[in-house]
Amino acid sequence: MATNTFSGAWGNNLTLETTYVVKSQDIVKNQSVITLTIKLRANGYATISGAGNKPLTLNINGGGAIIQVNVDINQGQTKQIWQADYTIPHDPDGNKSFTISSTLDINFYNYGSATVSLPAYMPKINRTSTVSVPTATLDNPVTITIAQNNNSYTHTLRYEWFGKTGTIVNKTSLTSYTWTPPIDFASNIPNSTSGTGKIYIDTYSGDDLLGTTSATLTANIPDTVVPTLFSVTLTDTNSRVSTVLYSPNFLQVLSNIAVSFSGARGAYGSSIVGYKAEIVGKNQSTSTNGGTLGAMNYNGSYIIRSTVIDSRGRQSPPLDTTINIIEYFLPVFYFEASRVGADSQTILIKRNARVAPIVVGGTQKNTMTISFRTSLAGKDTWTTSQTGGGSWTAINTLTDSTDTLSGVFSVSDSFDIEGIISDRFSPDIKFSGAVGTKIVINSMDKDGRHGFGRIANASLPKGSIDTAGVFAINGTPLLDIFYPVGAIFESTKPNNPSTFMGGTWSRFGNGQFLVGVDEGDYDFNVVNRTGGEKAHTLTISEMPSHTHGGENGKQFHYYKATTGEYATDGVNSGTSFKSGANTGPTGGGQAHNNLPPYVTVYRWQRTA
Repeated sequence: MATNTFSGAWGNNLTLETTYVVKSQDIVKNQSVITLTIKLRANGYATISGAGNKPLTLNINGGGAIIQVNVDINQGQTKQIWQADYTIPHDPDGNKSFTISSTLDINFYNYGSATVSLPAYMPKINRTSTVSVPTATLDNPVTITIAQNNNSYTHTLRYEWFGKTGTIVNKTSLTSYTWTPPIDFASNIPNSTSGTGKIYIDTYSGDDLLGTTSATLTANIPDTVVPTLFSVTLTDTNSRVSTVLYSPNFLQVLSNIAVSFSGARGAYGSSIVGYKAEIVGKNQSTSTNGGTLGAMNYNGSYIIRSTVIDSRGRQSPPLDTTINIIEYFLPVFYFEASRVGADSQTILIKRNARVAPIVVGGTQKNTMTISFRTSLAGKDTWTTSQTGGGSWTAINTLTDSTDTLSGVFSVSDSFDIEGIISDRFSPDIKFSGAVGTKIVINSMDKDGRHGFGRIANASLPKGSIDTAGVFAINGTPLLDIFYPVGAIFESTKPNNPSTFMGGTWSRFGNGQFLVGVDEGDYDFNVVNRTGGEKAHTLTISEMPSHTHGGENGKQFHYYKATTGEYATDGVNSGTSFKSGANTGPTGGGQAHNNLPPYVTVYRWQRTA
């Protein structure tokens, strides 16, 4: 109920009263019927007579009407001037609120008008039921719970999933229903492991649809939905090896395996976005299709484990491939040469050699190849021997195996001998040796060449002394006199001095200059001290002292005279001022070359 008094001098003695009651509600039509009653109340001072009908303006739920009502009233009387039923439609959710406005315009004698505004609230019509669903996993049952407003209602459950729609159950009276979201829903989310859709519930009273509500469906793709890798192809990128060995056999150090992924496939719409293959336990892997695993400096049986990754970030079950890495090492070779035969003009070679045994299926795949060539000592004029070497596939080792070299080797000449070994995978590896002249107590030829312990070498200058041993002075070999341990030898040839004058030597001071020891200078006061830089960037403190000139333009300064009417330009005697200028930066700040002019040589130090 709501009331209001009238305007005018006597209006406060007269009250307009508005009330309503809910007469009925229709669930199917989702509406209420109200009865509206409007009364006029007079106190002991108010009376109206002969006014006739006056306009009553009503506004109800957005609709309006003007009704003519009789307003004559006696003192202390309450008079019903209007009563009628009105149909009020509800909102889809069953709620409804609105405003009832009534205005009565009397405007008779000292009575004006009055307006009453009454908020109206309809009881909710419980039409539609609600539904709830927990987070689901595709292809797994999930329970949908229905909160119904009336036990007589039935419900149809429907789904919407990325454009797909369908009915879960039709007009069920159950308050819960178990449903299995189809696994093919995964096809709609190829780049994610989870998605959201809607579960709709249609509420029926008999055959009448009362309304529809919905709930969010969140569904995960089960962990079992992963990409698939059907096979991988392993290829040796080293052509020398791949012509001899085939997967799963590979060669230590030389092989570099490329992994090609075949038949990789995503699951329910996902795509393949990543690859990985690794040698288990060896920290060697590739993440590209066709990528290589790197050189393998080990041998034995190992597993290459391969997987693919799809657009959901899921990884396929590992595909394991067992490989056999066969041991490999470079050919090993050692030989000795000596003169044989009645005239000592034949060279006998005793060979010790070994190559890696590359055995697959009981068959030796490697080949050992050996050859020799000879030259007069120091002449570098080589002749390939037709004997002494060979090629072997059935064996991989020679132990103290002997053969002679082709040709006639004068007893008065020394010869350099070069043995060359290779296998199917290595380049030629060369080993050097020599054989001297024939061994005798002493000899002398017509040109004055003297030989001790051997026939003097005819290739030496006339009058030369040639000895099978070493020259010594007072028991000290000449080598120890001219090149004692610690001595330095320099040459433009790379040959180790041990090959032509004996002793043990090692490379010394590679890429460095030599400076004499100076006991008075800390930087040079002990042997083998190192220092210096190949390139150097100057610091500020290392730069030579210098200045930069600069000018910032002509300046004029004016001062007001302390007496008189004039000022002069310039600076007065005794007046000082500061003016600054910066020069622009230049230079690159790079290191400069610190090297003097140089020529490179091979340098050796005798160590024993």
